[in-house]
Amino acid sequence: MLMRSPSIMLKFIFFSVLGILYFFVPIFGVTPMILLVGWLKSLLTAIKDYLTFVICLALVMTFLLSRFTNSRAMKKYHKSDGWVKGIFYMLAALCAFLVAFDIGPQWLLSANVGGLAVDLAGTALITVSACSLMVVVMLNSGVVEFFGALIEPIMRPLFRLPGRAAVDCLASFVSAAAVGVFFTDRAYQMKVYTEREAYTVMTCWSVCSLGFFAIIVSIAGIEHIYGLTVITSLTLCFILSAICVRIWPWIKRPTNYIDGTEQTKKMCIEMQRPANGRFNKAVSDGLTRASEFSVETFVLGAKDALAFTQKIVAYVAAIAVLALVLAEYTPVFTWLGYPMIPLLRLCGFTAAEAAVMAPATLIGISEVALPAILVAGSGISEKAVFFICVLSTVQIIFFSESVNAMLESKVKMNIANLCLIFLIRTLIVLPLLAIACMLLF
Repeated sequence: MLMRSPSIMLKFIFFSVLGILYFFVPIFGVTPMILLVGWLKSLLTAIKDYLTFVICLALVMTFLLSRFTNSRAMKKYHKSDGWVKGIFYMLAALCAFLVAFDIGPQWLLSANVGGLAVDLAGTALITVSACSLMVVVMLNSGVVEFFGALIEPIMRPLFRLPGRAAVDCLASFVSAAAVGVFFTDRAYQMKVYTEREAYTVMTCWSVCSLGFFAIIVSIAGIEHIYGLTVITSLTLCFILSAICVRIWPWIKRPTNYIDGTEQTKKMCIEMQRPANGRFNKAVSDGLTRASEFSVETFVLGAKDALAFTQKIVAYVAAIAVLALVLAEYTPVFTWLGYPMIPLLRLCGFTAAEAAVMAPATLIGISEVALPAILVAGSGISEKAVFFICVLSTVQIIFFSESVNAMLESKVKMNIANLCLIFLIRTLIVLPLLAIACMLLF
């Protein structure tokens, strides 16, 4: 059989192991990914700001070409970018130019505002570049399908979900939250999920990607505990999912498939019993994916990854500037965070730390990296920084990516409902995360 041929088996094992080693196995105390990021940072230190400016300027030029010319390539490159994103790209390019060449008002050039924003964007450029190509490899190696099939037996009793949900979670984990949402939406349309299941997977399992984990820890300055951050976040996401699926509003969603068919208990039981055994199914699923991995697949994935890298650099620069201006020169974030201070005090943080952390606990609804930006260089303890970084990754709902994808899906959702879910998840996870911090620090 082709699927069991030695060449496909070798491809599956080699690329799966390569991805796991790169992201998760420490060498001299740190993972190869972190070693590569550190080396690139030291190599590009002198030109990082200029490189960030060039990347942002190129993005502005391609965006304008997509709007004012008939270039198919440019229109395809920016097919999901409206004028709001275009304005963000322009803001990023302007700020990067002013900072790189030290031109402009001092309030913007300040090391705590423009200087920090452009530095964070440059760090994101290096970090995502170091991650993105290996993410493409992992996504096509078969390891996602392999582990997804293995953990199917625990999915239905613990999470009231079919095994496929694990694959969707891993799709988010190794690529982007929007990818996980897309996987889920397609499965819903194919009658793999009921409405309740699809709703649960999207709002509980569209986890932060490996690449974004790397961005967040690099922004916050806790790269050395990257692995701990990832493992803690995923563990809490699983615990939260088991809780949320049993409470309102998740429990009130219909158990019908997209065509109106009602899911029965018999259907659920049949899904958990593969004909040829669990391990054989896992291997078969992994080999099927590996057999489809080719040079062409990698090139296409690499192009998408590099496009994502370019756009995220500009987005980080623009969002960071706006957030840091508000944080440095206005009390907006302080006001928003006041109700969270007593809760953080109950979680074991000092009054001074709680005051710094409080604004970062809610601002993540706009962009998952913003909480890390707010606490970066603030002088609070590593435990407090870790708390904020993990919290931002388990809140799931953020408007810069996951919310947009959810609202475009076939599953019925609205902004008010997603904001409510954000608050519910935040309140549930605070004590759980506090316990994790007490055990780890």
